[in-house]
Amino acid sequence: MFLEVPWDWDQQTITSLAVHVRTALFPIHIAANKFDIAPVEVLQGMTANGTLMPCMADMELALRRAESANLISYVPGEKSFQFTNKDALTEPQIKALNHMLERLSTHNGTGVSTLLDTVLFDELDHIVVYPVQDESHWTDGDGKVLPDAFVVPSGIQAKLLAYKVHSDLGDGFIRGVDGRTRRVVGAEHEMSDGDVLKIHAKS
Repeated sequence: MFLEVPWDWDQQTITSLAVHVRTALFPIHIAANKFDIAPVEVLQGMTANGTLMPCMADMELALRRAESANLISYVPGEKSFQFTNKDALTEPQIKALNHMLERLSTHNGTGVSTLLDTVLFDELDHIVVYPVQDESHWTDGDGKVLPDAFVVPSGIQAKLLAYKVHSDLGDGFIRGVDGRTRRVVGAEHEMSDGDVLKIHAKS
């Protein structure tokens, strides 16, 4: 069957190709901010070729600032928080935080952390691994437990992880020790989500 050459395609065909190429190669993830005050039909009319997540970014920022000031105990992504120092708050602040608490519960969180987790771990297929100096206690040289968390591509090999920690560890890589099983692993060992690894390298 005779096929037209691309420069002879009509505008509809070119537009269709552009849409399909963009969808396949460049997924767009949308943070639909202020969804709690937007008309329902606005959100219903939105489409995305990636993740579409209703968000309340202003509330997320306010909650993190209150958490940093030790006024509340809040874990990003959760749909609730606890007051930790209510005596330090004014009545308007308490009223505002109670309003946020109600909105958090109603909307199952602010959506910000959920969107980031979805894109990073599901769409981009990344994992979190924990390099440590002491595989028995999962600590660094100062005794801090799980001091570092590295977000890396799924299936990254132990030696490549060593390079991400420090180039000297990658250059001098000898072996790794799995902090969970105490098993010795080689340079090509593929890391999994939540792995704890002690890296042995030439000094």
